[in-house]
Formats: sequence, C-alpha cells, structure tokens
Amino acid sequence: MEDKEKSYEELVAELESLVAGIEDPAKSLSEVSKDVQRAMALLMHCREKLRISEVEVKKSLSAEN
Repeated sequence: MEDKEKSYEELVAELESLVAGIEDPAKSLSEVSKDVQRAMALLMHCREKLRISEVEVKKSLSAEN
C-alpha cells in the first residue's frame, strides 16, 4: 500500500517503529540513514494529511455560519 493510501494512524505507527529502530545502538549507520530518510517521507505525508484535515474542518465550520 502506498503512503498516500495509508491512514494518519498507520503512518504514525510506522514512524514510531522507525524511531524505536533508530534508537537501537546495534543498528548500522547505513540502516539508520535509510530509516531517517523513510521517517522524513512519512512526516511529509502526515503533515499533508493534517493540512487537508484542517482545510476540511475550516470548510465545515464556515458552512455552519
């Protein structure tokens, strides 16, 4: 499943898993680097989902007035 199709909660769960792995001292630098890149991509998708939700909430609120 592509990131755009995942829910916000799914993205955050994967992000939390990556963070836990990044903190593992046994992980190689190259693995950590890959995980950090993946985490940045997930953050970008999370921010976009939050932005879209904010716009939808504002539209709903303005429609009520």
